[in-house]
Amino acid sequence: MFADDVQIWKGIKSAADEDEFQKNLCRLKDWSRKWLLSFNSNKCTLLRLRNRNPVPDARSYHLIAHCCRVSSLQEVSLFISKMLEDGKVANATHNITAWYLRAKLRDSSNTLSLVADFDDDGEAHAGARLLHLLTMAANEGIAVMVSRWFGGIKLGPDRFKHINNAASSLLAEQKMLKSTDPPKSKAKNKGKR
Repeated sequence: MFADDVQIWKGIKSAADEDEFQKNLCRLKDWSRKWLLSFNSNKCTLLRLRNRNPVPDARSYHLIAHCCRVSSLQEVSLFISKMLEDGKVANATHNITAWYLRAKLRDSSNTLSLVADFDDDGEAHAGARLLHLLTMAANEGIAVMVSRWFGGIKLGPDRFKHINNAASSLLAEQKMLKSTDPPKSKAKNKGKR
């Protein structure tokens, strides 16, 4: 018997790990066919979790950003729970999260709705600012978490800039930001008359 929401986690650090994971997925599909069990491989999702190494600041705090491409609210929940499995991340003073995607909502038909939400985790207004960054600069289908450890010195409003900079640096590194190239003009260059 299979459940729809079974989670299988494996750290994939190389192409060889991806190949092994795919082989196991194919074995599971073949096995389910052989034993006449229901297994829908289309429901299987591979979340690619990315993070940026923490950079300590002279003013005594640490930030680390994590991001993931997501296509459903379930994947957002999986991303957050997977990040919090790391003891260091779970013990951060604040884990600020935001997500921005098109997803099917339970109470709606098969139409996709724009879903944008955040969790401050006690860092007032930080989640809303992180969400603003996603809606203005990032592509749809992204969840981001910025973990912050307090080191003894209050940062004041500068903390928002540092949180957003950590997230935007990682999103840029992972090519998850919208193109910043100016739109090309469609008008043809006409000569002088």
